[in-house]
Amino acid sequence: MVGALSMAALLAALSRQLRRFGLVLIVLAVGIGSGYFSVNRERAVLTATVPVGRVELAGRLLDDPSPTIRGLTARFAPHTIRKGEWVAWKGPPLMARFNHDPGQAGDELVVLGELRPHSITTRDGPAAGRLAVRTSTRISGPRDPLLRLANAIRHRVAGQLARVEDASASALLSGFMVGDVRALSSFDQAAMRKAGLSHLVAVSGSNVALFLLGLYLVTGPLGWTPRRRALLGLGGVAMFVLVTRWEPSVLRAAVMASMVLVGKVTGVAWGGWSALGAAVTLLLAVSPQLAIDLGFQLSVAATAGVLLAGRVVARRGWLAAIGIGLGAQAAVAPILLARVGVVPLFSPLTNLVAIPLASAATSLGAIGAVTGFKPLLALAAACARAVLGLARLGMGWPQVGWLGTAAVGVGLALTRLRRLRVALGLGVALLLTATVIGPSPPSVPTVWFLDVGQGDAALIQGSHGEAVLIDAGTDPGLLGAELARRNVRRLELAVISHGHLDHFGGMRGLFDAIEVDALWYPDHPEADPGYRELLAEAEQVGVRVETPKAGWVAEVGELRFEVIGPTRRYENLNDQGLVLLLTAAEATVLFPGDIEALGQQALGDVRPDVLKVPHHGSRTSDPAWLAQLAPRLAVVSVGENDYGHPNPEIMAVLEQRAGEVMRTDEEGTIRVPLG
Repeated sequence: MVGALSMAALLAALSRQLRRFGLVLIVLAVGIGSGYFSVNRERAVLTATVPVGRVELAGRLLDDPSPTIRGLTARFAPHTIRKGEWVAWKGPPLMARFNHDPGQAGDELVVLGELRPHSITTRDGPAAGRLAVRTSTRISGPRDPLLRLANAIRHRVAGQLARVEDASASALLSGFMVGDVRALSSFDQAAMRKAGLSHLVAVSGSNVALFLLGLYLVTGPLGWTPRRRALLGLGGVAMFVLVTRWEPSVLRAAVMASMVLVGKVTGVAWGGWSALGAAVTLLLAVSPQLAIDLGFQLSVAATAGVLLAGRVVARRGWLAAIGIGLGAQAAVAPILLARVGVVPLFSPLTNLVAIPLASAATSLGAIGAVTGFKPLLALAAACARAVLGLARLGMGWPQVGWLGTAAVGVGLALTRLRRLRVALGLGVALLLTATVIGPSPPSVPTVWFLDVGQGDAALIQGSHGEAVLIDAGTDPGLLGAELARRNVRRLELAVISHGHLDHFGGMRGLFDAIEVDALWYPDHPEADPGYRELLAEAEQVGVRVETPKAGWVAEVGELRFEVIGPTRRYENLNDQGLVLLLTAAEATVLFPGDIEALGQQALGDVRPDVLKVPHHGSRTSDPAWLAQLAPRLAVVSVGENDYGHPNPEIMAVLEQRAGEVMRTDEEGTIRVPLG
């Protein structure tokens, strides 16, 4: 609701007739509020019509399946249900989760799965049930011939990009060209987001402009009139929307472009502000849910920022590019701060470099995909690889909140004072230099217990640059930012203590992003889904993947890691996890993963200086064992959760027996020097 009112305020602010500002805002707020409560009533009614339990349905996919932690999800619109015989489905669309790739948007499927009511609102409308699909059978492709053609184009692009040797560059090219980032690793998606470059894979205005330019260049030799070419452009834009899957930014850009093209046909000239206002009004009238979609809000705000900045920096040469970037960043900053909480500080600079590279990659890739000319695809991949490198470099750069943004604004305002310009410019240059170069390795062996929310992740750095990662939390973005912040570009060893998502999930995409020499993991058939895929991902890029036994020792520079558990086979996945003892600078650190009381009793007499408390401080630990350890420092890696972690009784034991107790949910990332 807040996002909707923010969009209403933005639309009203764009109105030149300021006297009508209040009326416009009231009308929009009432309309959006009415729609909001209407949707809630509709969701309640629709949920009541959903059957519960095992069902067999026939219908069509409304979207391309998108990856999530638990599989692929897509909206599915049934038209018949089997009740002895096939009868018409009278219920709403469903949100389906697949453990396999079911097909593309528009495909007709027969699915078998478990259904339960659950209200979900998307920008395309409500879905009133969650369907866990066990099996699906593709019956046919889309009935709509335009959608069939769009799917064929996407298939052609995917086939040509499969010839690109660099999988990460190929995945990013797919995002540039058709907005499909399913193959882009979670790590790289997080890097693009934290570097302020994620809009490049959200197909938008620049992509539509490039597409129309290419279309006009191809049809130029035909000698067509401007009106005929405008009509062709309208058809091309419609096809472009289908190919790129009608994302909010695509819809905004496509409708704006269509307004201009219609103006050429009818002889009515549309300015940038008029086209933006008309496009937003039309889209919200057709799909009010777009008002609360973050992608739509950012797209509209960025466009407004570009239009405003374009007037201010007109005819300023190369400075115009920086000014327009700053204008877009300033326009989206309030929305990002309200919805995400931070803004990438150096986003205008990274975009200044990345946008030309992305444009070149898109153009070269499109021509290469159409013609099948592999050298063009190779050049496009090189440009995409450069963008990825910039994103991975920039993901560790400062992210500023409300206070930081205000400070930057005050600093820019002070540049009007000539005496402060040199000092401010020098300060910005020094900050940028320090950020790009990154921090040097610590002077003594250091353990960083990373704040990754409800999960475990620890980075161990030696004084000569060596680095070891033990567990990774759930979110690749959080892990990637922590590694980039410490200038870690290579891991001599990565360890997964056991196969629960809150320990290995953050490693998804890690092996494509940085060099990893070896990966240790425990074998267990009941690990979470995605565990085997992660191990296969590591092997595919040449990481040495091993299952160490008790007694194994790895010496990484001045760091010595000894595997002290498990000493036997356990049925419990937690007890079956790897237990490591680190020795460095005559200090010891115990990393027991999530082992529980049974596994703890088998470890024998261990007296570490530092203890990573097992299982986020859960009551599954043996209080007597914890009391016996009596470490100088006990660290609880924990985040907001519904499990009751850490347990008060366990914390009481630690506070009595440990020299000091620290928690990542209270302290953030915890630095422990061992020298």
